[in-house]
Amino acid sequence: MQNDKEIKISEFIFKKREFQALRKKQNDKCYVTGRDLTSANINGSHIMPIRSGGEHEFENLCLVVEEIREIKRKMTDEELVRISADIIKTLGKKYGYSIKTNFK
Repeated sequence: MQNDKEIKISEFIFKKREFQALRKKQNDKCYVTGRDLTSANINGSHIMPIRSGGEHEFENLCLVVEEIREIKRKMTDEELVRISADIIKTLGKKYGYSIKTNFK
């Protein structure tokens, strides 16, 4: 049985050179949180998740802190922002945060 989706296999390999280029491009800051990246907390992720149609290519890679890795692998930037806003609206007041949302 053939799958309706075409699966594209990328030949791109994420090597040290690309890793260092991303660290420099991101100024050693997490793509999502802006937190400092260290050798103890750094992870690679896709900007547009593969499951959402993203490609495994350099232009679609970013570096994130360990705490955000699993979430970023499964969500687009927009999905991540929306759920973060919901979390701040629900729990933020308890910790001194508030948010005003203007969704498109």
